[in-house]
Amino acid sequence: MMAENQALQHDNKLLNTLIKEYETTLETVMGLFRQRAVRFVLSPFILYQFLSSGDISNYHFSWALSQVESLLILISFGFLVSMISNLKN
Repeated sequence: MMAENQALQHDNKLLNTLIKEYETTLETVMGLFRQRAVRFVLSPFILYQFLSSGDISNYHFSWALSQVESLLILISFGFLVSMISNLKN
C-alpha cells in the first residue's frame, strides 16, 4: 500500500509539471494570438487613415478607401454583435 501511495505521489508530481508546462505554452500561444488579432483589427484603421490623408491623388486609392470603409463597417458590426451576444450570456 505504501509503494502504491509513493507511485501515485510521483505520478501526481509529473502530472502537475505537465499541467504547468501546458498552461505556460497556452499562455504564450494566446498572447501571440491576441497580438495578431489586435494587428488584424487595427490594420484597416491604419490603412483608412493613410488613404484618407489626401497624400495620394490616384483614383485607385479612392476605390481602396471605399473598400476599407466597408471593411471597417463589417468589423464594427461584428464587434457589436459579439458584445450583444456576450451580454445575453
